[in-house]
Amino acid sequence: MKWLKNLESLSECGKVGSCPFCGSDDTGYNATKVDGDMGYVVIWCNECKKFHVISRAKITEKMNKGQDIPKEIF
Repeated sequence: MKWLKNLESLSECGKVGSCPFCGSDDTGYNATKVDGDMGYVVIWCNECKKFHVISRAKITEKMNKGQDIPKEIF
């Protein structure tokens, strides 16, 4: 999965980093807790519109809710 390093960065320091497809730093995420500290994360690039949904992810303290998911992503 190309977004794996971005997920690691997000969980460790709260930042997505650059897009693994186009290299843009204009990226975003949304982390949603579902049960305890587990939930799902949507990571996306605002430039090339690529995204990935990670289910069953541990939502860490470094991950705040993030941004609203842009309508044009899905």
